[in-house]
Amino acid sequence: RSFLICLVPVVIRDQGLAQVLAAGTVLSIFAQVQQHLLPWRPYSTNLIDGVLSTLLTVMVFSGAGFSKSTSASFVMVLGTLCAAAMLALAVGAIGFSVYRYCRVHPYYADFICHHKADAAGQARLM
Repeated sequence: RSFLICLVPVVIRDQGLAQVLAAGTVLSIFAQVQQHLLPWRPYSTNLIDGVLSTLLTVMVFSGAGFSKSTSASFVMVLGTLCAAAMLALAVGAIGFSVYRYCRVHPYYADFICHHKADAAGQARLM
């Protein structure tokens, strides 16, 4: 994905709108592929990655708004909102990961059993 995004300005020169559309198309295609392949183990991580890719696409398309018919303040507000949403999502994801890591688990991951009273101490030690 990153290589293709870097390749867009090299292949398409002197046409700003075509570059923006091509970069947005690359990001959208890879976001959809990522959502279907589930590369991350937890589902929430896949969802966060898809939302971040979508917000990045919106930011790329907001750059196309710098035409003569669009005011610069609207594009600035749109870019600021997208960046704030990305930052909030990243902070929320990190906070949720820290919460899940620090949460007390009341159950054991494995159960070790023994058949004699003599092996009870060894089972507890393991």
